[in-house]
Amino acid sequence: MKVKIKIIPEKIEESVLFLAHRVTPFIQNLIQLIENNPSSYLFISKAGEQRERKLDYSSILYLEYLERKIFVYANDDVYEIPGPLYKLEHAMPKYFVRISKSAIVNVYMIREFETSLNGNITAQLTNNEKLIVSRRYVKELKEHLQRLE
Repeated sequence: MKVKIKIIPEKIEESVLFLAHRVTPFIQNLIQLIENNPSSYLFISKAGEQRERKLDYSSILYLEYLERKIFVYANDDVYEIPGPLYKLEHAMPKYFVRISKSAIVNVYMIREFETSLNGNITAQLTNNEKLIVSRRYVKELKEHLQRLE
């Protein structure tokens, strides 16, 4: 069996492709190992619920800290995690960046930017929601986006 690795820019989502004559137990084990990688998801509960579910980082639009809770806005719903934002910030993949004291955004979910006269930037997400990037975090966001190119 040959193994090939192609290094891609960070802005492209990583993927694995198996070219095989049939699905063997070895390939099934590899698939399970890849899909259950703990660095690609969070265990999280919906706002107001007690049970937790697995949520892929790639489906998260942004995180917001309100009332001593982190609210996670995903494609399908809103989830909550107790605790401060900074603890989760360092555990997130590289494509998440802080845009204000109370928000972290998935840069792949940003559709466009709009600059205001006071120096703030508004980020419009793929779901048409708008988030304000405070002046303090504009430089960090620009540097982060350049590193991902």
